[in-house]
Amino acid sequence: MIAAARRIAAPGAGAEGALAADQERQAALARTLHDLSDRVGSFDWTLDELRELHLALSREMNREAEAILALDRTTSKAPALIMIA
Repeated sequence: MIAAARRIAAPGAGAEGALAADQERQAALARTLHDLSDRVGSFDWTLDELRELHLALSREMNREAEAILALDRTTSKAPALIMIA
């Protein structure tokens, strides 16, 4: 995960900067999904609004899945790390 974070972070960000950038990326992806879930859970909607909320949830889940797949494509090019205790 650190290697992937370093590849998507700004050049020269270092490990801490890369991890911070990765945390922000993850938070940004989750924010809208969280807000939509809260809205559905509030039960303060009409059936037409609920339909739109579910469509929006689907779009957000697809966006998050694509981001995860993109990260996987990035990390699959990385050399394997070997941990020696």
